[in-house]
Amino acid sequence: MNQNIQSQLKTDVCIVGAGPGGALLSYLLNQKGISTMLIERQPHLHKSFRGELLNVDGEAILNKHGLYSLIQERGALLLEQIQYWENGQIIHTVSPGNGESHVGIHVPQAHLLEAIVSHAQQHNSNEQVLFNTIMTGLLRDRNGQVVGINIRQNGVPASIQASVIVGADGRYSAVRKHSGLTPRFGSTGMICSGHAFQHP
Repeated sequence: MNQNIQSQLKTDVCIVGAGPGGALLSYLLNQKGISTMLIERQPHLHKSFRGELLNVDGEAILNKHGLYSLIQERGALLLEQIQYWENGQIIHTVSPGNGESHVGIHVPQAHLLEAIVSHAQQHNSNEQVLFNTIMTGLLRDRNGQVVGINIRQNGVPASIQASVIVGADGRYSAVRKHSGLTPRFGSTGMICSGHAFQHP
């Protein structure tokens, strides 16, 4: 995984945030021959997290893309049932559906991220991962068009030119902040408008 960068870099898609969403998106784009640059503000993948449970839908996605077995090798626990408690009482129980043996898996986030990122880098050269790197603003051309982002890695300023910028950096997204985007909340979660990218 790359730790030192030049002052100017170029990629098809720059993804800010190497959590499960950003890491998986980078992996899937790489499979299509699209180059990505995945930047993460922490110095490693062993960072703070908000959950270590994946439901059966998440498990199915990992299986679909050949990643589940890699995660199993690092350690994953099948969940036979999930209970929600409040004031000492069970208020909701999730049980396996018809034809299902469990309701999801418990997996340390570091195991999940290591499996995805390591597999991507071992099987193609389309992905670069930059740790200890933060977004400091948008990179614009002479006409004011956004053509990438400005970053700082280990305190050193640099820039990344990209056709698409993806904010996968959580509720306090730097991409959203610097873009001036206002999130809309719907039944499927938070949605922010952006630019489409068509790979030739």
